[in-house]
Amino acid sequence: MPSEIDGGQTTLQRFGASDGEAERSANPPTDSGGPSKLEEEYLEDCEARLTDHTVESHRTALRQFRKYLGGKPPERASKLDVRKFLNELKRKGRARSTISHRLGALRSFFGYIEEYHNIDTPDLYRIRVEDYPESKMEGEGCIALTKTEIRKLIEAASSLRDTLIVCFLYYLGLRAKEVATLKVDKVDPENRVVEVVGKGDKIRKVPLPAVLGRPVRRWLRKERRTYTRSGESPYFFPSKHGEHLRPKSVRKVVDRLAEKAGIQEIIGERADGGKIHRVHPHALRRSFATHGNDEGIPLEDIKRMMGHEKIETTLTYTKESIEKAFESYHTNFEGV
Repeated sequence: MPSEIDGGQTTLQRFGASDGEAERSANPPTDSGGPSKLEEEYLEDCEARLTDHTVESHRTALRQFRKYLGGKPPERASKLDVRKFLNELKRKGRARSTISHRLGALRSFFGYIEEYHNIDTPDLYRIRVEDYPESKMEGEGCIALTKTEIRKLIEAASSLRDTLIVCFLYYLGLRAKEVATLKVDKVDPENRVVEVVGKGDKIRKVPLPAVLGRPVRRWLRKERRTYTRSGESPYFFPSKHGEHLRPKSVRKVVDRLAEKAGIQEIIGERADGGKIHRVHPHALRRSFATHGNDEGIPLEDIKRMMGHEKIETTLTYTKESIEKAFESYHTNFEGV
């Protein structure tokens, strides 16, 4: 499983983990700086003629581009900067529709400052969205979070229940449905093992990390009973009526905490117009696989813990790790 993410007085410490068990975080990254005057002027113009949704899409594109540039104002960017930015979005698994939105927003911004401020800007119309084909890895569920982001998500929780929901998704690599339907008698904090009923009712056992031992015991002995008015419930995370949570409820918890932590963003749209969010339960499951692989856990072990039948499925979850390994090889390996 991924190693513990440590740092200071974390949520896990507040809910029972000892100093030796709890996570110690590194300093959070600094902000890349606010929008330039030209950006603000452009966005004000957008607000006067575009829908709120479209304005927010343009705002997001400029903010992400500025962050990629290291704080350099977008109006000072070159065509190569834009290409590299789009390549980075592609590398991170962003959908082609998202790349198209980002490119369209940058074209619009550059067109505005060229027309109204007589600033020479790069010709972005030679950059084609078709150069960024769809892949099976694109869309919801394909992007691992960083450890800093995981830490912020955990620290955003104000209740033990929400803390454990996030931790079971990340530290155990569970699916949203597996968390929602987990039963009390399948969680053994003394022997540090959890029995999970996965797809096709297949049962697997996953290790419970030491950092979750005390919080789990506290949840079972005290706080869990406050979440239901229906007496005893067999479920680890009961609803107020004693039934299990719905997977949708698990997704709502993650989305709310991601918004609170400031790490949520819209990365695309579905065919029905629904928004695709970057942080959701499956992103935590993917992070479990990616971080575990980074830390040397054999793929076969990750496969078993995730409940995959084929190693090829597990490999898709560790795509970022493999890409980093290749990049490191090409950068550092010199041979004889």
